[in-house]
Amino acid sequence: MATGQKYYYDEIVRQLVLFSVFWAVVAMAVGVYISAELIWPTIDFGQPWLSFGRLRPLHTNGIIFGFGVSALFQGLPDHARLNGFPKPHFVSQHEPATRA
Repeated sequence: MATGQKYYYDEIVRQLVLFSVFWAVVAMAVGVYISAELIWPTIDFGQPWLSFGRLRPLHTNGIIFGFGVSALFQGLPDHARLNGFPKPHFVSQHEPATRA
């Protein structure tokens, strides 16, 4: 690596991509279930914890905080690098330590 060249820890970005995909699948599956519950009200089998009112916050918070925040943060390193903004904390000026 040439002197002065920056090293990006891409592992964090990969993890955030996986987290955002996971939360997208889980939260959207809950959204499909609660939308089906509006059509077929007996789909909850009489369980109060499967009601629309209990699962709607799970769907909404899963999309906003699980999927949305992970998807937003995974783009920060490239955004900072391409536009000259302050770099995130996981961007180093030095080469990483090699593993033995």
